[in-house]
Order: sequence, then C-alpha cells, then structure tokens
Amino acid sequence: MNFKILVVDDEEIMCTLLKEVLSAEGHDVYTASNGVDALGVLEEEGCDIILSDIRMPDMDGLKLLHAIIERDPEKIVIMMTGYATLATAREAIKEGAYDYLMKPFDIEGVRRSIKKAAERRRLYLENERLKTIMPLFEISNRLIETRESEQLLELILMSAMNQTKSPKGAIVLFAKNNDLPLSVLKRDLELDSSHNDLGKKAIEKLLSGANGLLVTRNDKHPLIGKMPRVKTLPFAGEPGAGDAVLCPITVRREDTVGCVIVQKDTTQDSFSEGDCDLLAVLSNQAGTSIENSRLIKDLEQVSVSTLQSLVLILEAKSPYTSGHSLRVSRYARLIALELGFDEKEVKRVEAGGMLHDIGKIGVSEDILIKPAPLTPEEYEQVKRHPVIGDEMLAPLAYLRDVRPLIRHHHERMDGLGYPDGIKAGMLSVSERIMVVADAYEAMLAKRPFRGIIGVKNAREELLEHKRTQFDADLVDVVIRLSEKGSLTLDE
Repeated sequence: MNFKILVVDDEEIMCTLLKEVLSAEGHDVYTASNGVDALGVLEEEGCDIILSDIRMPDMDGLKLLHAIIERDPEKIVIMMTGYATLATAREAIKEGAYDYLMKPFDIEGVRRSIKKAAERRRLYLENERLKTIMPLFEISNRLIETRESEQLLELILMSAMNQTKSPKGAIVLFAKNNDLPLSVLKRDLELDSSHNDLGKKAIEKLLSGANGLLVTRNDKHPLIGKMPRVKTLPFAGEPGAGDAVLCPITVRREDTVGCVIVQKDTTQDSFSEGDCDLLAVLSNQAGTSIENSRLIKDLEQVSVSTLQSLVLILEAKSPYTSGHSLRVSRYARLIALELGFDEKEVKRVEAGGMLHDIGKIGVSEDILIKPAPLTPEEYEQVKRHPVIGDEMLAPLAYLRDVRPLIRHHHERMDGLGYPDGIKAGMLSVSERIMVVADAYEAMLAKRPFRGIIGVKNAREELLEHKRTQFDADLVDVVIRLSEKGSLTLDE
C-alpha cells in the first residue's frame, strides 16, 4: 500500500535524496523547507507520514510536531536530526513522534522506518474503514428488512445524515420524466427557497451524468477535481447553511429515481472524500432497496389478487354466498374506521375480511353448496376452514399479520368458538371485528335453509349474543353504523 509522505528539511539536498528514495518505493512524496510551509502542504494534500528535521528556521520540528498532533493525533511523524541527543529523542517521542532518525543515516534504515510507519498507518486506515463499513452493514440489513416506502425513505435519510454528521437533509424521488419531484422527504432543509439553490437547478446538474454533486461556496474546496464525475455548483446559501452534497439514487445501475441531499452548517467542517464515498454506497443500497421494495409489492399484490380471485370464484358457485367476502371486508373496514384505527390496521382488517374464507377451498364443494342444513359430520368439515386458510397463507410472510384474523373469525367471547376455543382476552380487537363482521353479514344474507331475516332481526340477534358470542362494544358500533345505513348488502 502506497502513501503520501511529506519530507520537511531546510537542506534541499536532503529533501531531494529522500524524495528519490521514497518515490522509488511507490510513495507520493512532497517536500517543504520549514514547518510553516509543511503545514500548508498538509492542508492541501493531507499526507499520511511526515519525515521532519528538528532544527529548521521559522518553525522547528518540535513545534511542527505539536501542530500536527493537535490537528490529527493519528498522523505518523518521524523526526530527523544531526544534533540528536538521547534527551532530544525522548522529548520527541514523548510529544507524539512515532520514531526518530539520526543524521547521517543509511538509506536502508530510512526504508525500514518508513516500512514500519506505513504498516501502522495502513492498520489505522483499515480500522477507520471498518468503523465506517460496520454501520453500513447494519443499515443495509435494516434496508433489506424494510418494505414500507415511507419507513424506507426515513431510514435512508436519517442514515445519510447521521453518518455524515449533517444536521439537514432531504430525499427527492423523481417522476418518470425526471422533470418534477414525485415526493420529497425533508429534515430542516428548504429546497428552492429564496436563499437556497438546492432545488431544481442542483438536481438538473446531478441528472446530467454526475456520480455526485458538491454544492459549495469554496472554489478551492479540496474535493474539486479530486473525485471522478463529482461535479460542483456554487451557491450563496441561506444564512448559516454550509456545503451540501447530492448523491443520485439509481436502480438497475442506470435509471436515476431520486437523490439524497445532506447539508452542513457553516460552523462545521465540509464534506470529506470519505463522506462522499459513504453516501455513494448508501445511495446505491437505497436504490436497490427501493427497487426490491417495488418488485416485492408488485408480487405481493399479484399474489393477493390471485387469492381474492379464488375466493370470488369459490363464492360464485353458490348464489347464497356470492359477494360475502367483499361485504365482510367492507363491514370490517367501516368498523375499523369508526374505531379510529390507523390506515395500516384498516388495510389489515380489509384484507382479513376478503380472505377470511379462503380455507373453504379445502372443503368439499358438495357441502358448501348443499341447499339444506348440514349433518354434524359435514359441519365438522366446514369448521376446519379457518385452520386450512391459516395454513394456506403460512408460507406468505407478507400476510403474516392477516393470518390471525382468518384463523379466529369463528371464535367467541365465551371461548365456545372454533377452531381454538379461545376467550375474549386472547383475541385482538381486529380479530373481534372479524367475528362480528362475518356473523352480521351472514345474518343479513339469504341462506338455503332460511330466508332473509332483515336488519331489525339481525340487530336483535347481535344484542342477544352480546358478551357471549360478540364483543359488547363492537355490537354497539355495528348497530350504530347499521342505523346510519352504512352496513348494507349493497356492494
């Protein structure tokens, strides 16, 4: 592994000799004649190893050592002197020098010292790289596990801001024509405000083929010209706002679907090359995760649609059950909304209502369409359908939360239901909704062994079985919705 090495000596011949020797080893070597000039080179080039004479004009080697260690304790400094005493060497080591060389020295001794220093620097840089990579592994795993779009974007943005220590950030997803943002998630960052150019202008430049975009006031920023295909854009910026970086989010390695934006405050150091590399890795993983999320959702939707179609086909074979699951799904949704459920849980009970009888696929068709009361043996077969439905959906991880609604839609508050005979305390509110929604729809609909009993009689039956078969509070909700005309047989 090759490094940047700075040789500091007021003797030009010494600088020339060491540059020739160390360049032959494959290192990039810079020189300076005193400590002041050396600090300027370090500011520009950020060298890894410094070889410095002790006695120099303007700023001697020990003062230079102090200045270097104060700025970066991990820099490796090797002191050189022709006037060394044991006390001088001890002082240099005590102050943070890695090693010292006494003039005149042999070239092999220099090579050995640099080789040891380079190995120490390599280990330090590798450790720092691992510190950066390990959080990315954790972030990557969380991205893979996250399917909900909103949670995914939130995780990407917060990870980008945390890893680069940026107080402001945003994620912009583009419409297909890339002209307008499809959605924007922001954290304390105003895009296209009167003081900020981090909107359309910056995004257009990013889309012109850059791997990233650095937005900075500093026309001598150390990253300018150093990173391939990272473009720069000057901007005035709003008061207190510092430099910003935009990194594209791509899918299939070619389509840019959005970008991650992070911005520093003016009180902070600007972005480093490591920050930009980290953002590139994170944005690449984000693109993969977004694409995977979309593909998974498409596959899940196809799968759910197929299951729903099977239910509809099954119910269509009997004029008495046609539309049953659609109505149960609608009833369950209305009840959940009346109770103030959030959107995610409303969708869950909707799906449960639509699929609650999927297990009847495993019950004999002759029994399902029998135009007469069932025998005890036939009824036992029908009672298996919640378990069959639960087992059918077991391989589908994305329907994991729906399965309890399917398995328990024939349970009772008193524990006399099936298939598990569990009591009210073990049933969630959503499962209780499924129980009452399914039963109420069945009461309203015509059955082969009885006619339509009507809304009034259905309400009376609910009240009769309040607290034994049905949750008392949910009975009140169903009656209230029924009186409003919300729960009807009309689809």
